[in-house]
Amino acid sequence: MLELDKKLWERDKILKIFSKGDWTSPDTCIILYCTLNLVKELIEACIDNNERCILLFDGTKGELPSLYYITKIVTYLVGINQLISAGVNFSVVFASKEKIGFFLPNILKVYSPARPLLIANTKEELKDFD
Repeated sequence: MLELDKKLWERDKILKIFSKGDWTSPDTCIILYCTLNLVKELIEACIDNNERCILLFDGTKGELPSLYYITKIVTYLVGINQLISAGVNFSVVFASKEKIGFFLPNILKVYSPARPLLIANTKEELKDFD
């Protein structure tokens, strides 16, 4: 399932989004939309405060969602594209090349990010973004 880590939110406006647990649970879809709605609310709060945030998609832990859930996530992001444009500075995908090698290029064929999307395969590459 999709989860949020808001440890860096208050101070740095960095929202870490990651996968945890099982994507086959019967309530996965409900939890997914609750999480995505919370992401939307946090972006809206940034806009209301004339701030921008950073979305960090951490693919180093947990399972990748199935294509079914990836499609739902991408569709949701497309639906809030204007909010992302106004409230997000950039997004970072952090995962090994092996883990995202097949999925990310295919996702980017159907989803054009509203803001810059940076890709880091190692912690060293992630540190270079600051």
